[in-house]
Amino acid sequence: MRSLILTLLFFIVSISEGSGAQLTRISTSESATSTQIYAHFDELPLYQERLSDRRLDLTLIDTRAMEFLVQPEPDDVIIKTLVVQQQEDTRLSIFFRYAPQGLSISSTSDSTLIIDLIPGNRFTGSFRELGSSLGLMVPVEQRQETLISPLAFTPYKNNWRSFFADFEDTPILTPDPAPLFPPFPLTSLLSSGEAPILPIIEELDKQNMFESLRRIQKQLKSINKEEERKYYAITHADILFRLGSVEAALTQYKLLADTYGYDDAGNLAVYAAALIEIGTHKFHLAQVRLTKLLDRLPARHLLIPLVRFAIAETHLATGQYEQMNQLLDLGDFPPSLHESVELRRADHAYGTGRFDEAFATYDKFYGSEVMAAKPLSINHYCSMIFNRQAYDKSRRCYLDLASMLNEFNTAGSAHYLATLAELKAEKLSVNPEIQFGTIIERFPGTEAALLAEMKQADICALRQDECAENASQWFRRIAGRAASRAVAESATFKEALVLFLEGQPSISIELLQKMLRTYQSGELQDQAQALLIQLIPSEIERLLDAGLDIEAIALAQQNRALFEKGWLDDALLFDIGLAFERLAMHPEALQLFLYLKNGSTGLYGEDLLFATIRTAHALGAHHLVEDLASEYTYRYPEGVHELDVLYFRLDCMYAVGQIDEALLLLPVPLPQRLDFRFLGATLNFQKRRYQSAADILLPVYQLQRKEFSSDTIYILAESLYELGEFTKSEELFVLLAETEKYRRTARHRIVLISGWHGKQHISELNRLFLAEKTDSDPWHRFAVQDSRYRQLISNL
Repeated sequence: MRSLILTLLFFIVSISEGSGAQLTRISTSESATSTQIYAHFDELPLYQERLSDRRLDLTLIDTRAMEFLVQPEPDDVIIKTLVVQQQEDTRLSIFFRYAPQGLSISSTSDSTLIIDLIPGNRFTGSFRELGSSLGLMVPVEQRQETLISPLAFTPYKNNWRSFFADFEDTPILTPDPAPLFPPFPLTSLLSSGEAPILPIIEELDKQNMFESLRRIQKQLKSINKEEERKYYAITHADILFRLGSVEAALTQYKLLADTYGYDDAGNLAVYAAALIEIGTHKFHLAQVRLTKLLDRLPARHLLIPLVRFAIAETHLATGQYEQMNQLLDLGDFPPSLHESVELRRADHAYGTGRFDEAFATYDKFYGSEVMAAKPLSINHYCSMIFNRQAYDKSRRCYLDLASMLNEFNTAGSAHYLATLAELKAEKLSVNPEIQFGTIIERFPGTEAALLAEMKQADICALRQDECAENASQWFRRIAGRAASRAVAESATFKEALVLFLEGQPSISIELLQKMLRTYQSGELQDQAQALLIQLIPSEIERLLDAGLDIEAIALAQQNRALFEKGWLDDALLFDIGLAFERLAMHPEALQLFLYLKNGSTGLYGEDLLFATIRTAHALGAHHLVEDLASEYTYRYPEGVHELDVLYFRLDCMYAVGQIDEALLLLPVPLPQRLDFRFLGATLNFQKRRYQSAADILLPVYQLQRKEFSSDTIYILAESLYELGEFTKSEELFVLLAETEKYRRTARHRIVLISGWHGKQHISELNRLFLAEKTDSDPWHRFAVQDSRYRQLISNL
């Protein structure tokens, strides 16, 4: 995670608006928790401030510094100060050892700027890098706009089982926008007052196209006039199209377009060919063909409004709603096309999210001739009345739609939606599972069949019986067979939901996490996050209670994004910090505690501050412990952990050699705790206060000698030795002689004590020392010298 860079830039007007200010002196002072930097002037200047990580730049407007300016010496907070003259201005740069935790600037009436800052340290410097260095979760920062948790919005949080009844998996049903094909005969568009339609074409039987085709073919064989032939040729292609011979009609129209060129018959053939291309999904090709045709047609030509309308339909098919809208001005169309234009404008409104406007038009035209052959518009209308819970009407609508769809998959989807509406209307004549089974049998291998099977699994999951126990496996099989991401996502979420309802939250969480990684923009992402947010706290608590600290930490790390967004309680992070501490992962625990303590998370209290101190102490962050202990004493003068905090502080002072200061803080009388007695004895021993050290340890040793470490026994033994209590000290040195650390030291003391007491085993101890030939060992060398000295004395 990138390090925090805070940049502030503003002007502050001085109390007295003078000019030509002079910087006379820079000084500093410290309090228990902050540092103050004073910039003294003869009058306050205007200034610009820029704080970037570990550097503060103050540009002092129209200001000069004194030639021999007094500046502070470098210390633990400030590395250096730099004063640079820039034309009429002066730049004062202050370099900090660590990025400040907080900084403010104020002014006084005596023309002094005060920079008040809370110093940073090596731990606070890495707060913002916590995520990248540890892969950890971090709390959300305070923001003006707070991200609302998906759990707050889901209607299922108090009854997740109702999801199976309320959420509907609907197929993506997008029928083609069947283009407006002028009524038969198409040649009527060529007729005018000067060129009436041929009588033979007028007399064709529109109800018997095969007979009409036979008559036109006969006429084409006998006609000699080329002007009439083009009428018959276009009508022949027209009949082929209406009989379903689409490819044959398209081929003939293309030939006619090439034959008659820019003639009206050629233009009509181009137009008809483009309509067929729209109907066969060649939208871009049709658009190019129609656009070229529109450009070459003369003004006021009869085909212009039809061509414009057809181009608009290609834009509808390709989702180019802005271009479509530009072509659908009613003023450009004759009254005969107004209803068709109005319907397409409703399609445009639907596609651009103006559903109420679209619904009004669909409701007006549904069942009329203008909408009867428009499956796209009908599908929109069916969907809207379904969403408005007019399920019975929606069922009839989808059945009407299914009757005009020839494609197997889309027809199956329409029948599925009709059955779903019937279920919602509670008008199924048979068991729902049987009804959806009919869809499976009738449209095998389609998305509709898979959705029907999922609906059967939904019904199974709602029962809460033996069937429900097997629902998770059912949903898993459906997810594995789904060709659609939406269906696979839904089945996966439902499997996770069933596992949760069956009391298997751990497996449910794993599946939800996998689902969110796989389907990052799916329809059910919010619901999956909501369920995850609801499950994680109790799962982390369960893992921690079971002593599974590593597993709890891993779960928190895997869901760090939920912590960053503020969707999971920061109290969980505190528990995770304690888990780090239990695992002796003190750096991780300390950074997390410091983040919680210093972040704007609302989680601040005595326990958190004490945990931070405790972890810093375990890590050996002695100066940090001292700072935090001072803060604890200030905030909680009678805190529950007062003695523990004092002990940690004294121990750290001892570690950095502040023995005198630690002795001054050592409470009198000494608390009846072993850790305080051991530390108190150690501090007194370091200052050669042997009597005090012995007085502290001796009574305790007689009662709790098993609690004494070899270090503490040595302090007591050496103190007694220095006080002349040789008998007592010898007993202790004998014990220490068995330890690796004090073995030689203890034997040396025993030799001395035994010599003074005239004990005969001195020579034996010397032989032991001499036998262990370690020239680098000072006790070995001393033993050799002592042996020689005693030999010399005995020879005198």
